[in-house]
Amino acid sequence: MASYEGPLCVEKKELPELIDLLNLVFRPKGGDMGREYPRHVAWSNRENVRIIKENGRIVSHVATSIRPVCLNGMSTREAGIGAVATHPDGRGKGYASILMQDAVERSVEQGADIMLISGDLGVYRRMHAVDCGIYPVVKIEKEDLQESPGFFISEWKDEDIDEVIELWKTLPTRYLLPREDWQALSRCKHVMDKPSQWWTVRMDNELTGFGIVYQKDSELMLLDWAGRPRALEAAAAFWLKKYGANRVAYIPSSATLLPLHWKRHIATIRAFEGTVLVIHAQRFLERAQAFLTERIGEEALSRLEIDAEKQRVRFTLGKEQASFDNGGELALLFFGHPTLDIISEKLEGDSKLAAMLYKMFPTPLVWYGIGYV
Repeated sequence: MASYEGPLCVEKKELPELIDLLNLVFRPKGGDMGREYPRHVAWSNRENVRIIKENGRIVSHVATSIRPVCLNGMSTREAGIGAVATHPDGRGKGYASILMQDAVERSVEQGADIMLISGDLGVYRRMHAVDCGIYPVVKIEKEDLQESPGFFISEWKDEDIDEVIELWKTLPTRYLLPREDWQALSRCKHVMDKPSQWWTVRMDNELTGFGIVYQKDSELMLLDWAGRPRALEAAAAFWLKKYGANRVAYIPSSATLLPLHWKRHIATIRAFEGTVLVIHAQRFLERAQAFLTERIGEEALSRLEIDAEKQRVRFTLGKEQASFDNGGELALLFFGHPTLDIISEKLEGDSKLAAMLYKMFPTPLVWYGIGYV
């Protein structure tokens, strides 16, 4: 391997050079990664913007955003990995692997239990990152929307931020974004790697909905939403008319957030947008204890022996045991998958331990939406 320096934290004077590298890799036809990701690849996140240099020049980069998340009332922290890039001259030297391992270690130190990675490159797969999570994909045509009068829909204004943040708190599964993230994202209006429009929905001057949309041909993609189901119905009808679209596509974190009749329009069930790795299983399970007790009860949980480390867990119930031996297997256990069943790969169908694990898992997982990096 060539001589190199790193991993290093980026210096302020190096940010323009870094943005040039990211634009070369991700925006060769135009665009500005610094503007589109104003809090992820930025001086405000300097301790987690990590680089490798050759001969004084930045050749590889990984940025991590550490954020608290609420998973159906369960609090934990996630490490969002994005803008992973290596200059063509530096590829094939293992720099991305070095930076990713650095990101895992630093994220664990900063309290993160899970890692959400925007992509499925070989370097992530070799770390055992997997597709996981269970999300409904709703596609509803214009003629299938029901009337919901009385709502007033308007474009986001800066003065809406306080009400939107309060409305956001009503979501059981969500990113807990700092106010600075809201401010920066509302200025750049770039969500899920797409230019987007931000809207508010009101009834009798009360904020009842907040949505972020992106138009792709005749389909309108609802990138994120918080609010009442009836407000969503009204907003969807308004957006389709305004944008001249025929259909709304939406991926919520749970079908329970949908208007009741929208559930008939679930087109498929998919996994997370990216790959996932559990990086501190022991801490995650400690944080999940109240959630799991609610699911199986104190007495059952007390009979279950759990031997957990960062990326390994062994469950023992009487004479039965099941081990999950890396962060990918744990992600499949904790968050599920539309078609894969990791428990059945470890235990027989009549297993009492399997029955208990099926009651405990999967737990919810955030969908990217506004949290995309």
